[in-house]
Amino acid sequence: MRGFSRTLIYVLFIVAIFYLFALRAQRSQTVILVEEPLIFTSKSHLEGKVVFKRRADGSVYLLVKLNDKVPEEALVLVVDEDGLSREIGRFKGATFLSTLPEGLPFEKLVKVEIKLVESGRVLAEARLKKKKQQGVSNGAQT
Repeated sequence: MRGFSRTLIYVLFIVAIFYLFALRAQRSQTVILVEEPLIFTSKSHLEGKVVFKRRADGSVYLLVKLNDKVPEEALVLVVDEDGLSREIGRFKGATFLSTLPEGLPFEKLVKVEIKLVESGRVLAEARLKKKKQQGVSNGAQT
């Protein structure tokens, strides 16, 4: 029985190297859209922030980072410019990560709320201030 040829092994090794470089390049194309601190509605030992990032494929995801676990299960709600809120998910720990659904454009979001499930009270919120897009001008070009 014959083993793999040395040439085949070298080619596979080179392909694997190029694949890893491609993955690294795609990861570097992740852009932070908004990073805002959470404002807690009551005195609490909790601190945290909300981060929205856009991946290279165009999808947007939400990351909520807290310094400690929430006291009970919590909902993550996003509120759009019209005041409509939508549940993105639930979490019990200190970190929440979720991709925004297709029909929910990031550009229309104005606020993120963390609401406790059992008590129904809003634990924290973050108002979103979007970064100004670079290279966009409002005037006519001559």
